[in-house]
Amino acid sequence: MITTTLILIALYLAAILLLGLVAHQRSRPNEEDYFLASRGVGLWLLVGTVVATTVNSLAVTGTPALLYEGGLLFGQMFVAVSVAMGLMWIFGPQICKLGKQKGFVTQGEVFADHYRSRVVLALTAGLGILSVFPFLSIQLAGIGKILNATTRGAIPQELAVALCAISVGVYIFLGGARAAVWTDALQGLIALVVLAGSAVLFTAWIGGLPAGMEKLNQVMPEKLVFNSTNTPVLIDSILSWSFALFLWPHIFQRMFMARTPQSIRQAAGISFLTINFILICLLTMAIAATAELYGSLNDSEQLLAIMFNNHLPAGGVLLMILVFTLGMSTIDSMLLTLSSLVSRDIWVGLLRRERSTQSAFVHGRWITLTFLMLAALFAVTAISGAIIPWVTLGASFATLLLWPFLGLFVWKRVSTYCVIAAMSLGFLTICLTRFTALGQLLPFGFATAGFLVGALCFIVGGFTVSIVRSQG
Repeated sequence: MITTTLILIALYLAAILLLGLVAHQRSRPNEEDYFLASRGVGLWLLVGTVVATTVNSLAVTGTPALLYEGGLLFGQMFVAVSVAMGLMWIFGPQICKLGKQKGFVTQGEVFADHYRSRVVLALTAGLGILSVFPFLSIQLAGIGKILNATTRGAIPQELAVALCAISVGVYIFLGGARAAVWTDALQGLIALVVLAGSAVLFTAWIGGLPAGMEKLNQVMPEKLVFNSTNTPVLIDSILSWSFALFLWPHIFQRMFMARTPQSIRQAAGISFLTINFILICLLTMAIAATAELYGSLNDSEQLLAIMFNNHLPAGGVLLMILVFTLGMSTIDSMLLTLSSLVSRDIWVGLLRRERSTQSAFVHGRWITLTFLMLAALFAVTAISGAIIPWVTLGASFATLLLWPFLGLFVWKRVSTYCVIAAMSLGFLTICLTRFTALGQLLPFGFATAGFLVGALCFIVGGFTVSIVRSQG
């Protein structure tokens, strides 16, 4: 099994590095090509990169654990995907058009141009980095753990993280966004095939899905109904993830890549169906594994791994492939986005440092590698085990980008000051309710608290300014 795993890893890495080399031959030495593949991504590649970027390695560990730990909480994923892809379907073409017309690469550039505010730019860039970097580190740490486990320690976790980081670093450095999009499509296809096959296996092992559901009703009936314990958590998660899956900078940036605005709408529809199919596969696997293993696990994130070990030990290779493909397809997108936030929003937008086309391209590549090294170091330290809760926190930060977004596309007369207040006070509220005793006094979570404060600033402030303007 270990030999098979190592062979598969070698073949997989060889394939993506080959794609990186081909992408390098097609690339141009400028920022637009490096970050956005020259805005020429066609429909099916766009679908591939949206799906692969949205569905990350935590889907294999964290998503099934939602059913095991919270029952109905799994439903938040279907809601989040529906909202996110719906927003992409409605607003994606407009975002694509703006990007093409004005040469935007980041969210911050879009918002700063509309509000004529460097404060909005600084807040957007800051929230973007805070929401993405911990998530990036977790992807690397997760790949390291799974690779270490499936090779039974033959590959140490630190070496696994380094191997993944070096592989991504090489093809991103060579081919930029073009390499990311091409490898995303390949990785997404592999993940679809493996997930579908695994769902069939899990269903057979449990004796059919109806038998699994019946067992769940016996062992965890209290988690299959709404109650005072799970409802606030569900609302908190929906408010975090639904908007984050659209506004997260590395996902938002996909809309700048499209060849045509019309392809965004098509890609949103196809991505909606594809991601829901993936969720159904994961739900099927989670039902089967939870029905068999409920009450016997110390770590619910090992749910699928233990199910494979019980029925098909060699199936650990399948789990490794899933985590590897889904993780790397998200890592490359995040790296490019973080680099663009520093290179475009901070270096040019805030610090006003002018650069030539060539130097901008070179800076972008080296900033990408710098973030990769920092994330890899973070992933192999003791801290990496404590940053998993930061994913939901990051999603909450990304959700704060809803307010400048709504002010741009929905309520265009809202004041810049209202947007700044909604973002900054929402951020402060999230931090206070997450890291102080204040959160224990509230009947809901930190994501809901930040969302409500932001909404209050945005709506009340917006109406107040409108009234003052009309009277003036």
